[in-house]
Amino acid sequence: MNSYPPELLAQLAPVMFVAGIDAGTTSQPPTPTSSKSSRDDFALLASRLREALQAQRKVAVWQPEKAKTFQVILVEKDIRFPPRKLVPPEDPTYSAAHSPLSPLTPSSPLHPDGLIAPIWIRKHTYLVPSVFVMFLRIYEFPPSGAAASPLDAPDLNREREKEMEERRQDMELAAEVAQRKKGTNERGIKLTVVLMASRKMLDDPTLDTRLTFIRRQSGLDSRAALFVLSPVSQSELGEFVKSLQQALYEPALEYYTAHSKRVRRKRNRHSQANHPIPLAGVSNIPRPLRPEGWTVRYEYKMACFAEFRGEDEVALKHYQDAHSMLVVMFGSTAILPPRTKRWAEAKVLADCINLKITKLYLYNNEHALALSHHNTHVRIFSDFSRGWGIGEETFEYWSWIARQYRVLAELLEQGTRTTLVIPVHRPIIANAATSLPNGRALAASALETETIRSLGINPSHALQHPGFYYFMAAKCTETRRERFLAALEIENSQKVPASSPGFSNEKKVDHLTIILEVRPFSCMPPSLVVDFIMLQLYTKAYELFKKHTVVDPQNLTQSRLTLWIAYRIALTYYESAKHDMAIRFASI
Repeated sequence: MNSYPPELLAQLAPVMFVAGIDAGTTSQPPTPTSSKSSRDDFALLASRLREALQAQRKVAVWQPEKAKTFQVILVEKDIRFPPRKLVPPEDPTYSAAHSPLSPLTPSSPLHPDGLIAPIWIRKHTYLVPSVFVMFLRIYEFPPSGAAASPLDAPDLNREREKEMEERRQDMELAAEVAQRKKGTNERGIKLTVVLMASRKMLDDPTLDTRLTFIRRQSGLDSRAALFVLSPVSQSELGEFVKSLQQALYEPALEYYTAHSKRVRRKRNRHSQANHPIPLAGVSNIPRPLRPEGWTVRYEYKMACFAEFRGEDEVALKHYQDAHSMLVVMFGSTAILPPRTKRWAEAKVLADCINLKITKLYLYNNEHALALSHHNTHVRIFSDFSRGWGIGEETFEYWSWIARQYRVLAELLEQGTRTTLVIPVHRPIIANAATSLPNGRALAASALETETIRSLGINPSHALQHPGFYYFMAAKCTETRRERFLAALEIENSQKVPASSPGFSNEKKVDHLTIILEVRPFSCMPPSLVVDFIMLQLYTKAYELFKKHTVVDPQNLTQSRLTLWIAYRIALTYYESAKHDMAIRFASI
């Protein structure tokens, strides 16, 4: 899936910013009597908190689980959010201004007719959270050096000094929280404060009064806005993290729901406006985004916000509407002229939306619908490619087809590692024949079995294990190589440069390596990662066919395709002059 922006493929989940648990940020102001063991306890607590929070959810493409967990990002306390608009809120033109990423903003990368940029997803997954959790140390007055007897009279001066110092420290803490809350309120983000205190502080009779003062002084909400945590064991800390996420999950859903409502209002207003029709013959002149493009933007955004909320059915509906409108746009060269920058961006977006729709169908175990939509996407854009001059006779066409099979195989492979179960397409014999006499029942059963076996199942209509789609990707890559070599031969014989814009880049591609090998990214210098993002196609298919094929000693034909793939691997290694590997696979 490295061919596509990872932001457009990753499973979206509520985002939580956590501040105040970085090394060195959990200590309270030093005092002459502050103990080293106390500081160590809170440093250990912060370290365990970092581990527990970051282990909750990892960014991945396949994540069907609906647990109330967040994508946690550790940040600084004074982190600034990206501006909602280019002008500050106090500017008189603020209401008429647009987002920095809007096609209506001249400095935007989407100006004037772009659809969706991966940076928009990045903004909502890494730059702007739905909830903000800030860990702070509550001030604890240092104990006196000498042990006091219960019979001694209270030291009024010390009590007065303790009360005044605690109030001063609480005022400073409340001011810090209020400053942070001002920024979160402007974005509708829920702010929660966790005060870390020693176990001794939990028994202090003044703690409730101080917490009430801090909450009121800082303007915190009364619901799930203030927690107290002391150094606890690893298991107790896990329970705290779980309860914290459950308490903040509802505010996170409300945050994304508010975004969806705002986008829906904008879509409804935009659909009622009048828009000029583009003139023919002026495709090179930049034009504002058409109504169809705005519809794609709004539908895609509502799909993403529904995905953040975990509402798969709602997300699926909006993704389908966005995909359908993209098909309409590609059907008109006046809206999306072929081989332009916006055309290429929209094509990538359509492929990523198709993968999202396929994945959401698979989440719901609707295997036939998932495969049907994927096949429909490939068929529709194959028809478009012929009109764009990128038909079956070009290497570009087969490169794109191979990519579609490959990403489907990768999606299925990720799914089968966790929850996805590939359906078994073996014929099921009905039990109706069991009520017949023995002879007639056997005859009916044999006839039905033979009928089903002769009809078979069209592989393109039944979801199969990922090895089959790696195999198809390898076959398409072979065809891609053949088309490229034919074009290269024409160029060399006629001394005329090829007209395809991607021909010079195609010369740098090692097609045989793409068909066969994987080179681990960790073994490469960063500058070469892009050049060596190679995928294991035939070899991957071979391994998966061996894994998913049940070999029956009485019916060895079941492993025919596995052996044929090994034969193709041997031939490919032979063509790439790796004769030792060719012999190895030819001898299987």
